[in-house]
Amino acid sequence: MNDRAFGCVDGLGQRLAYWANQLSRDKSYPWTGTGIIDDLKCAARQHGADPDALYPAVVVSPPAPPMEFDL
Repeated sequence: MNDRAFGCVDGLGQRLAYWANQLSRDKSYPWTGTGIIDDLKCAARQHGADPDALYPAVVVSPPAPPMEFDL
């Protein structure tokens, strides 16, 4: 019995979205410009995952707490 998720349809969309995100982070890799990232994202969508929602391009940090001064 295979106890690994790899190679199974269940969760495939989320795994494809994860790999699209991971592989797109370093622009020095040889697949830059080949379209593989877009293909991974498209395949993820076909399996019910939304890569852009799971891994937004811009992560917004919460605002810094107000500074308090001791007078």
